[in-house]
Amino acid sequence: MKNAICLFSLLILLFGCTPSELSYSEVKPDTVNNDVKEFVTSVEDTNGIHFYEADKNTKYIFFNEYLVEQGKEAHYFEDIEISGEGQILTISFTEHATAEYANKSITNRLLYEVKTDKDYESVKLLKNGEEIALKVVSGSGK
Repeated sequence: MKNAICLFSLLILLFGCTPSELSYSEVKPDTVNNDVKEFVTSVEDTNGIHFYEADKNTKYIFFNEYLVEQGKEAHYFEDIEISGEGQILTISFTEHATAEYANKSITNRLLYEVKTDKDYESVKLLKNGEEIALKVVSGSGK
């Protein structure tokens, strides 16, 4: 009986204290639900970082620098990392610029799906290590 209680207590410690997970991945806009597609369509003519909350645990971040003014450099994104610490969801990325507009390999339009492990009170956005503001924040109301 004593062994069963110890085993039960050990299982509670192992499974009850397992840290929750936060995950993210790049997704193609044609693979997401219609609400997210509509959001992306509504902001695709606005450069910047756009945040969409689909539900309590699913968020989307749309990185968009697709529109390039004539004579200006094209901007693109690399090294995207998303993490949660305390009550802050942090999105960091590196933004580069190039004069090679025709380069099809530059990533100037990306959509990321974020599966959160909890509710976060705020979102911190870091571009090249410096904090910036989100361009558009929206949600489905779910």
